[in-house]
Amino acid sequence: MIDHTSIEEFPPAAWNESHRTVQNVYCDESRVTSDRSDEFMIVGAVMCPADRKRDVVGKIDRLRSFYSVQGEFGWKTVCPSKLPFFEALVNMFFTDPDLRFRCVVVSRTRTDFKDDEERFQKIYYQVFNKWLDVRDEHRVFLDHRVDRRDRVCTLRRCLINTWRFGDAVKFVEEVESRECDLVQLADLLMGAVGYAWNGRDDMEGASEAKRAVCRTVCVNLGIRSLGHYATGPGEWKFNIFHFLGRNNMR
Repeated sequence: MIDHTSIEEFPPAAWNESHRTVQNVYCDESRVTSDRSDEFMIVGAVMCPADRKRDVVGKIDRLRSFYSVQGEFGWKTVCPSKLPFFEALVNMFFTDPDLRFRCVVVSRTRTDFKDDEERFQKIYYQVFNKWLDVRDEHRVFLDHRVDRRDRVCTLRRCLINTWRFGDAVKFVEEVESRECDLVQLADLLMGAVGYAWNGRDDMEGASEAKRAVCRTVCVNLGIRSLGHYATGPGEWKFNIFHFLGRNNMR
């Protein structure tokens, strides 16, 4: 049985160590440094139990083989010839009960950050805040950055052995996205959210393949459009948080 603590008691007591689940969290960004004409930036992650990683990657490999798709995939590579592969990937995510997704949508004009460094740290913090279960262990993997070597070190200090997360985050490391299918999956899902939130799916000349991927996400969610679709903090499978700075910090 879970020991339900009072709402004032935070962080809650951890599970008995033998009951703790180890979760891998694969993170990426969309439209943050590119597409600056777009209103909304996206930062997010896919979560997968560590003991399921090999199985999930195996599923992706089988889809690659079936659809004859090789190399790195992500939102930028969505095209008509690969559309069945990408639709199958989205459906795989939604039908696998252990995979979860969360992203934070941030307006360029309605939020004010001192600089790119503050933006990076605060938005990533919101990705993890009230999403990571402090009763579990988490291993965080971020797409490798070449612009600021100290950014990940700062993020580690914000996540590891802190009052907010306790000992729930074990390490934060960079990986090469081209070598990590689950970072690429996060990029694909974030790309669909960003495409719709920025209204690109309604623009003249919009990619029909990208529109189709957005529709596949919508069908799985049971909604008409991803544009400005956001969820409550407790949404388990596909969580979208529209971050407005101090006005709605969770």
